[in-house]
This record gives sequence, structure tokens and C-alpha cells, in this order.
Amino acid sequence: MAAQHKHVTMQYADTLAAELLRHLGYEAAQRTCCENHWDGVLEALKRQSAHKTASR
Repeated sequence: MAAQHKHVTMQYADTLAAELLRHLGYEAAQRTCCENHWDGVLEALKRQSAHKTASR
């Protein structure tokens, strides 16, 4: 059950990170994650940003 919970949490973090990036841009999204102690979302944000940079 814990593995399923972690998957759902990671999926939520990925979705939230994508929306923050889209609406706020990287710097503001990063600041928002730090201010709210959203460590999982911050990691997802970094992953998505690295993936976007690598695909350009």
C-alpha cells in the first residue's frame, strides 16, 4: 500500500510542478516550493526543468 501512496504522491508532485512552471516560470515556482516546504514538488520541478533543457 505504501508503494501505491508514493506513486500517487509523485504523480501529484509532477502535475503540480508542471502547473507551477506553466503559470509562474521556473524562478517563481522554485521560490513557491521553498516557501511552502514542498520538497517533493521542488524535486519534480528540477527534474522537469532539466528534461526541458536537455530536449532543446
